[in-house]
Formats: sequence, C-alpha cells, structure tokens
Amino acid sequence: MFCTVPFRQDVVKQVGKWMIFYPVCTICSKTALLEGRTMQRSESSDFPLKFCKHRWLENGPVSRRAISIWESMKTYVTAVDKKKVSRPANKSYSVVSGATKDPLIIAKLSFFNSVSREVEPFLKQYQTDKVMIPFLVSDLEKLMRNLMERFIEGGVLEAAQSVNELLKIDLSKNTLNNKDIQIGYKAASELKKLKSSKAISGLQAFEFRDQCKKLLVKLVEKVNERSPLKYSIARNLSRLDPRLIVKQGESSKLKMRRLLELLVKLNRVHEDDVDDLNCLYSELFRDVVSGDDLAMFRDYDVEEGRVDTLLYETMGTNKRYGRLWKEIRKMLLLSHGQASMERGFSVNRQIEMENMSGGMNVALRTISDYLSYVGGIFNVNMTKQLLCSVLGARHRYHQYLEEEKRKKCQEVMNLKRKAATDEIDLLRKKSKTLDSDICALEKSAVSFADQAEKTQGAKSNAMRRSADEKKADLKLLLSDIDYKTKQLG
Repeated sequence: MFCTVPFRQDVVKQVGKWMIFYPVCTICSKTALLEGRTMQRSESSDFPLKFCKHRWLENGPVSRRAISIWESMKTYVTAVDKKKVSRPANKSYSVVSGATKDPLIIAKLSFFNSVSREVEPFLKQYQTDKVMIPFLVSDLEKLMRNLMERFIEGGVLEAAQSVNELLKIDLSKNTLNNKDIQIGYKAASELKKLKSSKAISGLQAFEFRDQCKKLLVKLVEKVNERSPLKYSIARNLSRLDPRLIVKQGESSKLKMRRLLELLVKLNRVHEDDVDDLNCLYSELFRDVVSGDDLAMFRDYDVEEGRVDTLLYETMGTNKRYGRLWKEIRKMLLLSHGQASMERGFSVNRQIEMENMSGGMNVALRTISDYLSYVGGIFNVNMTKQLLCSVLGARHRYHQYLEEEKRKKCQEVMNLKRKAATDEIDLLRKKSKTLDSDICALEKSAVSFADQAEKTQGAKSNAMRRSADEKKADLKLLLSDIDYKTKQLG
C-alpha cells in the first residue's frame, strides 16, 4: 500500500520534484563527504542516509537526517559558489545546489517526516510472521482516520461510524480549507517563520499547503485502493480479536455468522455445518466470559502475545470446540502481507556496505538469519566443524579468487572461440554462394556453346572465365576455413 511505484509517480505529479531531492542529495553528499569537503567546511560529521524509492519505512530517518545536516549542506554549497572548494562535476550537485535556494525545503522535509511518522508504526507492527489478520482492519481504520483528520472536516469523520461509511467519504468535497490543513507542528512552525520574515509570500504558503493536501488525498486514495478494508471477509475476521470477543460479544456473534455465510459462498464451509459452528461460537463466548480465560482475552497484548496460540489453547485443546477450531484455523492462515520479504529489506538495510557483491550479501543474510534463529551470538554452538571452517576461511578465500580468475579466463576464451566460429560460419556461407554461382555460370556456358552461334559463343567463353575466377576464390575460402577450423582444435 505504501511502497507502490504508481503511488510514488502520483505523488511526484501532484507535489512536484522535491521528493526526488533525497536520492540525489545522497549521491552528491556521499561523493563530497568521501573527499572530506563538507566536513572541512562545516562542524558536522553526519552522513546523509540512503533514500529508498519504494519503502516508506526506510525514509523517515532519511528525512530527519536531511533536516539535521541541512545547514552543513548549505555551508558546503556556499563554499563551492565562492570557489573555496572545487565544484563537483555531476548533475546531482546542481539539484542539491538548487534545493538550497528553495526557502521551503525544510518545511517540505518536515511535512514528509510528519506523514512518515504516522505510517511507520503500522508498517513496523505488521512486519512480522505472527498471525495479525484479526487486527488488520481495526489498525488500518485507525491509520486512515488519523490521516484523514489532517484534511477532512471533523463532522464528516465523526458521522462515519463504520469502515464502510469511512470508505464512502468523498475526498474531493469534504476537505478543510488550506489554512486549516494539518501539515505537522514543525512544518507549520517553519512556514510561519518564513512568512513572518517575508522569505515567502502568502501565495507561496497557500500553494505549499495545497500541495500537502493533494499528497494526503493521494495517500488515502491509494490505501483505499490497495487495502483489504473494502472486503467483507476482512472486516468480519476482525471479530477473531480476543479483545473484541469479550468487549462486543453480540456484535462478534453477528460478524461470525456473516463470516460463515461468506465461507459457504466460497465453498470453504458446508452449509449444514453453519448452525453448529454458530452454536459452538456462542458457547465459547459464554465460557470465556464466565471462565478463567476472561482476563487473557480482555487484556490481550498484540505486541507480546500470539492470537493463534491463545485461540488454540482455548479451542484446539478442547474436543468440544474441535470443529470450530478447524474452521478458525483456516481463517487465521490468511496472510496480512509480505512480512518476510518486508523484514528482509530492513535486514539488508542494516548489513549492506559499499561495493558489496551479491555473494557477500547472501553470506551476511545467512549469518544474520541463523543468529536470529538461535537467539543471539552467545547462543551459537562452537562445534569442531565450525572452528575448522573458520581456520580454513583464508584458504577458501584464495580458492575463490583463483576460481573467479579461471572463470574470467574461460569467458575470454569463449568469446574468442565464438568470434572465430562466427567468422567460419560467414566464410562457409560465402563459399556456398560462390559454389552456386559457379554452377549457374557453367550451366549457362554449356547452353550457349551448344547453340554454336558466334556472339553466343563469346558469351560462353566469358562465362567460363568468370567461373574459373570464382573457383579460384572458392579454393582460397576453403583453405581459410580449414585453417581456422584447425586453430579451434
């Protein structure tokens, strides 16, 4: 939802090219910092962070670091303009230099940071392999309401009590005035400071707020388009949340009935079992409310607990609820996202270094995954095989270098062989063409000679001479082919 290329393209169209500033800032600043230029011209020793075009979770820290080092960047650009240091010969510096002349750049960075902080907790929470499908709709609804509060009229949001009503809000008509748009405290303070110092005009401030509103509208539209909020099965699955089972008992029973009806339509549950499953769910509710498990359900902690474990201990270990647990287990298997892949991005982010090959990345990920599996470096079992492997690491490294060298030599030989083979094929094609020409000329010469006419006899002799010349050429071509074939061995 928050990392799609279409959304990024829409944002660039609506808000402008200032979001593209981050990656080029990284490229240019990294080049300058490696040469020590920026650190020589400012008191900062912080490096900018790398911008990821398709990962919101990675870019909150990027914007915060950009804000913290911005004065240092301006100091460096000023030094370049005064020719105290040489000007970098790349396009990235031109973009950064232009950004330093934009009075609204800090406000833009602060607004992006404010929105990313709104989104980050949700993304971090769902970057897990735990069963999260019962909580997905409620958490997404909270996120949607928080985002919409920034630009939608309060009365409209209060009137939308359910998820369906929230999705039906017209984002183009029920928006606040630009001056009331919530762009974040720091962005608003920066905007106010710029207006009071007359660094920007009232029109520029109005246009900036309008751009922010367009970005928020696009963000909410993309969440509506890509999220499961619009699917009835996802909304009904929220009633597997242990807290809602206790807090909203009657509503949970109704949602369970609707969920079972949907599963019947999808041929996942037999219609004869629906009534029995509803009765079992009602019995489960009564047992939970009146039993010892009430506190476990009421005080369930999403961060610490696992809903599948809790429901299994309540139903899976009780034969009476065996049929109900069988169906609920199927529902819990529904995925809440690409948790493993998303978590892999964050791990790669932590282990990546400059000039790192793909093989090194795989090796570091293997080590990282194993350490996570055993629960930390102190839990690694130092076996004899592991110690022997470490002792032979240098030797394997040299073997790897020799193997890479051999592969490169083999690639060069293969390229030479391919070039020679291609040349031989070309010569063979030419020899076939000459052979066919010779046959055609000899046939024509014989035809003209048989007619025994003077002029035609002259033509016959000319064709024979031409055929003899082509035979000589063919002989040379065949000798070249034999020579190159012998070279290939």
